[in-house]
Amino acid sequence: MQTISNAVQDYMGPMPVATEPTYKSRPNGETMRALAWFGKEDMRMVDAPIPDVSEPKDVVIKVSGTTICGSDLHLYHSEMLALKKGDILGHEFMCVSLHSLYLS
Repeated sequence: MQTISNAVQDYMGPMPVATEPTYKSRPNGETMRALAWFGKEDMRMVDAPIPDVSEPKDVVIKVSGTTICGSDLHLYHSEMLALKKGDILGHEFMCVSLHSLYLS
């Protein structure tokens, strides 16, 4: 099944897709640059809404750089069916400053 899905994605090529965040974002609509998955071997930098604190122990950090690592190659090669176009990646990052500390 995955082979067929990959072949269809290869045939269709990259297409612009609007992203819909599943997280609470800031009310003022500010955006950030983010690395997002759009299909097999299709990672793009996108403008995404900046997340906001939604739980008492949440922390929002400013990230200066991110990348995909070896464990993300399954995502890059589209071997994980759970991804949706526009999902933000990047658990390998460098933090420059804390924006909000948790409130407890």
